Amino acid sequence: MSDPPPRDGDLAETASWPLMIYLIVITGFFALGIAARTQGSGPPNLQLTPDQDVVVYDRYSQELARFHPEINLIPVTLEEISPILVDAILVALDPDYLAKEQVQSWGTFAASLTGRIDSDTPSITQRYLRLERGEPERRTETFKEASQIVSLERAEQKNSILEAYLSSVPLGRNTYGVEAASLAWFGRSAADIGIGQAAYLASRISDSDADSFSVDGRNRVLTALYQAKLITEQELIDERSTPIVDLVLPDTSFQVSDLDLSSDLVPVLEKMYQELSADHDEKDFVTGEFDVRSTIDLELQHRVADVSLAFKSLPGIADVSVVVLDDRNQIRVALSSEIGSLWDGQVDARNALKSLYPAVTADSFNWTDRASPVQLAEMFSAVAREGRVYKTELFLEIEMRNGVAKPIAHDYYIADEIRSASENTDELADLFQMSPGFRTTDQEIKVLGLSRFDPSSMKAWYGGTSERNAVSVVVTPSLPASGSGNLAADAKRLARIVFEELHRGG
Repeated sequence: MSDPPPRDGDLAETASWPLMIYLIVITGFFALGIAARTQGSGPPNLQLTPDQDVVVYDRYSQELARFHPEINLIPVTLEEISPILVDAILVALDPDYLAKEQVQSWGTFAASLTGRIDSDTPSITQRYLRLERGEPERRTETFKEASQIVSLERAEQKNSILEAYLSSVPLGRNTYGVEAASLAWFGRSAADIGIGQAAYLASRISDSDADSFSVDGRNRVLTALYQAKLITEQELIDERSTPIVDLVLPDTSFQVSDLDLSSDLVPVLEKMYQELSADHDEKDFVTGEFDVRSTIDLELQHRVADVSLAFKSLPGIADVSVVVLDDRNQIRVALSSEIGSLWDGQVDARNALKSLYPAVTADSFNWTDRASPVQLAEMFSAVAREGRVYKTELFLEIEMRNGVAKPIAHDYYIADEIRSASENTDELADLFQMSPGFRTTDQEIKVLGLSRFDPSSMKAWYGGTSERNAVSVVVTPSLPASGSGNLAADAKRLARIVFEELHRGG
């Protein structure tokens, strides 16, 4: 006797079991994949440390200066922040953040599955994590961020997370955190700022790209504070009518501590500051994550500064600029009393080149129409190096606080037209005859160089090179009518003294 045929419901129930097992297996593998990819992605340490200065050393490890661009990062607690500032930041970013219970795991991972974790309104916990790790760009990264949010909010109170965020969020003017920003923008502690200033800082967090003098962001935060019944209508009216320029202080820029002004180091330190801030992550620079060993020889810089100072005291001399390069175009000495003058064009580049290389154009040196003191030294360095043009460097090594040292590569290129001109012995002989009085005995230093007066700038310059060093001198007269011949002779005389200092002791 045959079995009765199965009913339709029995068939459906039988067919569903393999599908359920398949889904369970797939879900298990998926969960294992998420766990593997997010392993080791625990929450960051909430402990913050105040910034350190970037210390700049000379080539022999003598401390040259310390850079501290701003008061960068000052950790604070919520009790040390004005309550209106905390309120302004919360209404601007995440009004219910402190009122919410700790994050629900499934809700966070479900949000990552739909992509909502990368929304336009991230939570303060997400904002804090993204300060260090950036926004997620792939689905696996959103799962990792979700895992970190869950771990962090289970391990820490939200008050602590908010404190860490408010102590480290970038707020412009090279500052991190509300305390440093309050000092930089308003000249007062975060505990003492008023309603309008609080709204301004909160708006900079919510829209860091906004113009620093725009009232739109501040006014939106003020309106949100009023709607949340945290300020009165009269306070709203009064604060909205206050111009931004009446709220904030003028910006400050380059600052150096432990600076020996007698050595005229300010221009070269300004150049170092510009290059370091351009080549390094802003936060690493302003929080002092590295130190610098420069090419400057501080003891030699002091000696040349002393003779230059004496030279500047002569009648008719307003300023002198001196640059000394070694045989790899590392800057050993760079001094001037004018900020930027060492790298700014001062004399006619075409006439300077024509004096030395009649067939060489400014393009060979990547010059513009005006040549700076540094470029003049580079030009004469190429004489001694037979057309080998090194990239002029200010740094020997960057050492990170984690102990990793980054030596600077000293690159060069061969300029054939310069090499051809340098190999012309007749031209070199002519140059030598115009050298500043050096004899060619075995005991004397051979220097090839010349001096010129530049009518376009009313300045005189000297450029010359020995086997070891190239030197440029630019002299600025106190009166435009100063004699051109005397001024060129003055530049030559100072250059001779500089070469004597360079070769003192052999």
